[in-house]
Amino acid sequence: MDEIRRLNPKLSKYLEDADIRLWSTAHFQGNRYNITTTNTAESINGLLKDAREYPIVAFLDHVRATLTRWFCERREKAAKLVTELGPYAAREIEKIREEANTLAVQPINLNQFHVTGGSQDAVVDIQKLSCSCRAFDIKKIPCMHAIAVATKKQIPEHTLSDPCYTRAFLFAAYSESIYPVQGILNDIQIPSEVEKSQCLPPQGRRRSGRPKKKRIQSSLEIAMENKRPRKEHKCSRCKLPGHNKKTCETALP
Repeated sequence: MDEIRRLNPKLSKYLEDADIRLWSTAHFQGNRYNITTTNTAESINGLLKDAREYPIVAFLDHVRATLTRWFCERREKAAKLVTELGPYAAREIEKIREEANTLAVQPINLNQFHVTGGSQDAVVDIQKLSCSCRAFDIKKIPCMHAIAVATKKQIPEHTLSDPCYTRAFLFAAYSESIYPVQGILNDIQIPSEVEKSQCLPPQGRRRSGRPKKKRIQSSLEIAMENKRPRKEHKCSRCKLPGHNKKTCETALP
């Protein structure tokens, strides 16, 4: 915030007036991971780009078959896990384990510990699953200070993580099975008036031009793409950058 105030005072005032609890993950009153995105919907939309041209019944069956395959694959993958934590939480902990091993831990009482070293000192409360660095409180995964305490006290790391990151929760997310429609329809009594009725397409005017298939990118994605360095082109003759073959001053062999 200090940097924003220095670069653009009007922007910092706008963010403060907008209520910091609405846009800052650290001050948000509920539980929210990282930033809000529509990645899941966008991924499925990209996957169904070709299937959208199918008739509606074929399209729905394609969606059903895709979800059936996904649930089955991920259910089997979760069942084969040998760790108590899911892949995401395990990776996050492994990233900071090396730095956590360099920290010094000083007990304050049975539940609280003073951890020193690294970029900042912190106080960890293993009973409340909290750390003064706030990373533990927000992500619900042990931060480097909590990992240092867990190592010293020989506490299993998965007991300090939120249950939603455990193997059991991951398996439960994909525990239900998605069946083909034919098997479900056999058990459903369709009213005769519904079965005999003709379902017409909705009335609407087709818009001019070719329908868009690519999703609309957010302003953040556009900004990140603009930051990517442009590809450096080299001369095909001398292999040096800054010019092309036509303007190359290197003499031909």
